[in-house]
Amino acid sequence: METLQTEIYNHDSDIDVTHKINSIELDNWINHLKYIKKELNNLIGLYGEDLSSKLDDESILQKFQKKGAENDLLLKALHPMRYDLYNRARDLPKKLFVSLG
Repeated sequence: METLQTEIYNHDSDIDVTHKINSIELDNWINHLKYIKKELNNLIGLYGEDLSSKLDDESILQKFQKKGAENDLLLKALHPMRYDLYNRARDLPKKLFVSLG
């Protein structure tokens, strides 16, 4: 998939601006969730290697794992939205051209 042009120009229509802003925001959410996933994996690894022998409480590890699963669900929900938004933005000029013609 090629990248969507998200720079906003003066000549962009309101629809174009909305799609670009939504794309930027969606990419930001996905990037944040990827970072959280990486950090949760680090914390789970740290707990498993170093802290599990020192702490008897397994609920901390379970909470990290639960948050990891919730994070994965959010990522799985957002990825199709990214492709859908991209496809709509890509097809928009075609639809406008056809409706004007």
